[in-house]
Amino acid sequence: MIKMRGIDPSGEPPVERGEVVELAGDIARVRPHHHAACEACGASSWCFPDSRPSPLIDAANACGAHVGDIVSLRREEAPRIGAALTVFGLPVATTIGGAIVGISASGQEVQGGVAGSFAGLAFGMLLVRFINKFASTSARLRPQVDEILETQTGSG
Repeated sequence: MIKMRGIDPSGEPPVERGEVVELAGDIARVRPHHHAACEACGASSWCFPDSRPSPLIDAANACGAHVGDIVSLRREEAPRIGAALTVFGLPVATTIGGAIVGISASGQEVQGGVAGSFAGLAFGMLLVRFINKFASTSARLRPQVDEILETQTGSG
């Protein structure tokens, strides 16, 4: 069996851990901790940039965590798959559709296809941006504080 660096062979996703840095109602803003599986991820430099603090994750605070607590986060798998399909599939589909429309509208295979592809790609990227703005406000798509792993002394 091939074992990838930093990947759990059981197939279970790693537990995402982080520190609660801010509370806003029932939302906890969590700064994620670096995990061994992050080394195998090509996007880890985005999550853990060298020059600035890592971005904060807004999570539903179902466990009642306090500022300074170390918590685990749970993300549902289905929205993650849908997000991947949206981010990658939608621009591809609109690029292909744009090429077809460009060829049909102009009657020129090369120039119409190229122009239509660029227009379709731009349209697809705008759609992804619009969908992202909608999805970022959806409570159903937000991760949840699953468990309080360490409690900050003095919080209470």
